[in-house]
Amino acid sequence: MTGNPMLDLQKDMSPATESEKWLAERGYRGRFSWYSWKRPPGFLVNEFILRDEHIRQFGFAILTSDAIGRVKQILGRDARILEVGAGSGYWSHEFRRAGVECIAVDPGTHSYRVGECGEDVVNWRADSRQFGEVGDMTGVEALRKYGHQRTLMMIWPDKRSWAVETLRAYEGRCLILCGEPPGGLTGDDELFELLRREWIEIDEVLIPNFFGIRDCITVYARADEAST
Repeated sequence: MTGNPMLDLQKDMSPATESEKWLAERGYRGRFSWYSWKRPPGFLVNEFILRDEHIRQFGFAILTSDAIGRVKQILGRDARILEVGAGSGYWSHEFRRAGVECIAVDPGTHSYRVGECGEDVVNWRADSRQFGEVGDMTGVEALRKYGHQRTLMMIWPDKRSWAVETLRAYEGRCLILCGEPPGGLTGDDELFELLRREWIEIDEVLIPNFFGIRDCITVYARADEAST
């Protein structure tokens, strides 16, 4: 990455993700750091609309080809992923395109709040574009079916209990978590306390942020695994 904190998504990127291409067509420039709300009203409205459209098309976070490449380097050649709370299945779709074996599951109970008007949209999967097969099951059910040998991936877990329940049940050694830091829109205090006690952050992968959002990809190793 260069020293420039802005990522121009309009550059020629043949391996770009579908999300990157979609955003580039709309003139979006991804920002790698949070920035002030002191912006013209028109700018805010356009950003909220763009984010809501992106959520329906791809999901909450912007996945880039650079981020996928970095995660692959961290996980190594034998990387296999179980994505829990996969929503539309978009992230697993892009990782599969990059040569990573992925299984995606979701119980279909997610919701999100539309930025501009504050409306709650329930079960957004039903109104979203879908990418490949997403198994209709919880994380605990998926672990029973597929085992614990895969890297667990959770993208923008909400503040309900499913993320904690899944992580407590998971006996594997590696976790990919994409979301905001403690106190943000993703996860809850119980999830971050569990991470603090039992997991060690081994790397952080920056991704472009929508306006007012501070998300990134964090890779964790189980604490007893990291110490050996």
